[in-house]
Amino acid sequence: MFAPDLLGFGRSPKPGDASYDVETHMQAVVATLRRSRVKPPYTLVGHSMGCLVAVHLAARYPRLVDRVILFEPPLFVDIPEFRTHQKRRAQYFKFFEYIIERPELALAQGRAVLRTLRKISGFALSQDMWTSFERSLRNTIMNQQAYRELHDISVRTDIVHGRFDFVVTRADVKEMFTKNKNIQLHITNRFHGISPLSARYLARLIMRQPAE
Repeated sequence: MFAPDLLGFGRSPKPGDASYDVETHMQAVVATLRRSRVKPPYTLVGHSMGCLVAVHLAARYPRLVDRVILFEPPLFVDIPEFRTHQKRRAQYFKFFEYIIERPELALAQGRAVLRTLRKISGFALSQDMWTSFERSLRNTIMNQQAYRELHDISVRTDIVHGRFDFVVTRADVKEMFTKNKNIQLHITNRFHGISPLSARYLARLIMRQPAE
């Protein structure tokens, strides 16, 4: 198992001139896998924004990917027929814009706004990650293409949705992908973040073989 930090986060490089869009994140992941001599086909496991990167990699290079597992993908897309989704998307985008314009709030440890931000984005934010965070939020999460890519994804894909996740709504996920037989939806009693219980659940799912 190989778990790299995404570009601009953790101990990964933080180039100041990067756009931090999904293509940039995806290319960094591919380069890291190749440099580390991790041989394809890959089983990609993503959480929150990492789901968007995993989906993009599978869509661009399906021959490199055997399976995709998405834990709580934040699918903030413009879908007029899903009114609840539209309302929630507008609320989160308003919150994101508020944070982007006030970095001092996002970087203030212990504040309620930071706790909320972590629940939504999955990021543990620090001063040196502000540029990568702000651009990733704008260019990968708010301006995303995972919904369209998932509709046509050609590899086995498991989407894990937690009943207590206030970022992703189960009804939307069900309706969005019922026509793609490569996608299987799993409902769990989980929140948006990765807990020890969530990690064990994902480990079991990774080891599970597809039904004959």
